[in-house]
Amino acid sequence: MIKNYLLTALRNLWRNKVYAFVSIFGLALGISCTLLIALYIQDELSYENFQENKNRIYRLSLDIELGTEMVSAVTNMAAGPTLVEEYPEIEKAVRIYGMSQNATVRVGDVNYQESAFIITDSTFFDIFSFELLHGSADQVLRKPNSLVLTKSISDKYFGETDPLGQEIRVNNKMYVVDGVVEDPPLNTEIQFAGLRAFSALPPQMSEQMLADWYWMSGYTYLLTTPDFDSEKMEEK
Repeated sequence: MIKNYLLTALRNLWRNKVYAFVSIFGLALGISCTLLIALYIQDELSYENFQENKNRIYRLSLDIELGTEMVSAVTNMAAGPTLVEEYPEIEKAVRIYGMSQNATVRVGDVNYQESAFIITDSTFFDIFSFELLHGSADQVLRKPNSLVLTKSISDKYFGETDPLGQEIRVNNKMYVVDGVVEDPPLNTEIQFAGLRAFSALPPQMSEQMLADWYWMSGYTYLLTTPDFDSEKMEEK
């Protein structure tokens, strides 16, 4: 009986080829679009889910009024330390500078052009859950010449050789590798190839950044207390 139903259906489709093609193509297109949209939404909702403190991490933004209001994720470098110092609701802050800048890296006699050798605070691993493969979270990025590499970059530079203690020149400044971190997953906005200590900045530049609240130069992330109330903080 099922065979007869199939034969009848095939005959009807054959008699109405155009209608059958449009119907089947439309159904296939609709299913494909639905699946693609579902995958896109799933990917978007997965961003930063690996962060253990995701419910306590806030990215600072800036409202700018220049005729029309604009919201920017780029802020000054003074806001983070000031909020930690003056508001007990803010446990820690981390600043990220140079996320979109390229760097010239020299390893031995070989030069590389890399992107996102970012400059950040020593609190980076206290706030974010990127997996540190070599080195200690309470030791890396403490010295002005300290450098943390992603695993893929470390493998490219040193292969099977232990990278810890190796010297690398980044933009004419010597650094010592004191950590290796797993490559950032695709579902995070914080993409990097290497992490340099914020104290690596020239003292004059660092002091100017902290003094000039109108110098918008990087991103600031805040780690709040477990009982943080965003509405009360907004009022403050």
